Amino acid sequence: MRQGRFLLILPAALALAILMAAYLVFLGVSFATQQPGGINAVPPHGLHNYVRYLTSSAALGTLALTISYSIAVSLLVVVIGYPLSYFIVRTERRWLGTMLLGLLVLTFFSGSVTRAYGWLVLLGNKGVLNMLLMGVGLTSSPIRMIYNLTGVSVALV
Repeated sequence: MRQGRFLLILPAALALAILMAAYLVFLGVSFATQQPGGINAVPPHGLHNYVRYLTSSAALGTLALTISYSIAVSLLVVVIGYPLSYFIVRTERRWLGTMLLGLLVLTFFSGSVTRAYGWLVLLGNKGVLNMLLMGVGLTSSPIRMIYNLTGVSVALV
């Protein structure tokens, strides 16, 4: 019986070991010496890559923008997701909650490239939303909704 339990956990343990090995390789390369045209895996190893990164104003600006933006998007997801999840759990119409949960799970079956292309079709300069806004007369020219923080926010949320 105990051997059967071990066999059940073996695939997950193997996948975890492979992921951990990859992260250990990434960590090791981060201490390697960088040369034009590639990475030199011979000495000197050290923290010079981290020092160069942490003393670069452009890199720190990008890091600050990334962290602040990820916090903002996370808060927006919580503000939108919590009421929706509360509604799904508390709805008295069981079929409605099941349908909404199914639609939510269905989005995970599409790949990231397919989703990105879908956002391009919806939010592009000649996309569905811009054509609708111009057709109704709310705007005379397309509104730029992709390749900026607005488009990234919509796609991430």
